[in-house]
Amino acid sequence: SLPVSSHFTVRTGVRRFGNLQEVSGGITYYMKQADPVGEWSNADGALKSIVLAANAAYDTNASKLFADLNLRFPVSRSYTLEADFLTDIGSYNRFGLALKGYLKGF
Repeated sequence: SLPVSSHFTVRTGVRRFGNLQEVSGGITYYMKQADPVGEWSNADGALKSIVLAANAAYDTNASKLFADLNLRFPVSRSYTLEADFLTDIGSYNRFGLALKGYLKGF
């Protein structure tokens, strides 16, 4: 993961080196600059600011490319609302909604 600016982060990754299973990459946009890490911050980004993420992953065993679009909204230091859409741009589509919670000290 590499912060390119105060609003953009670029990611790349490889899972399972022996028999290469997945190669992935993505970009994240933070509407507001991320809050400094501390007791009163949310790990997902600045409070009450939209975070958009677009990721792609290529599965070498299945020979399929997957796209993942994610929208996060850190409501408070302890809670984040999240919507996620995953697709193989074909027959597989998944949409999810989540409320994530963080416990103090973890």
